[in-house]
Amino acid sequence: MANTRKYDRIIRGLQEDLQAIESRDTRALSGTELARFGVAVARGTVSAGRGWSTSGADGAAARIWQDAHERVSADLRAVREMKAEAQAQAARGRMGKRFG
Repeated sequence: MANTRKYDRIIRGLQEDLQAIESRDTRALSGTELARFGVAVARGTVSAGRGWSTSGADGAAARIWQDAHERVSADLRAVREMKAEAQAQAARGRMGKRFG
């Protein structure tokens, strides 16, 4: 069996990040996303203070969360594929020893 503990640890961390993003916890955002989110919140605060609509800032914040969700989901898929490839490679190696 291939040693996939490294992949398992990364997958676990990405799943936690995905759950944090779904619950709108800012700790899972990257630095760029966090900065963009701060700007969106500030824009919304200023707009609300002036009695204007906050729909632009709300939309920007929603896009940031959506982008973060897509980024972490893509990373998770990639790591799962890497883990599956490592397992397949180990299986090919065992078969080569057995039948080679």
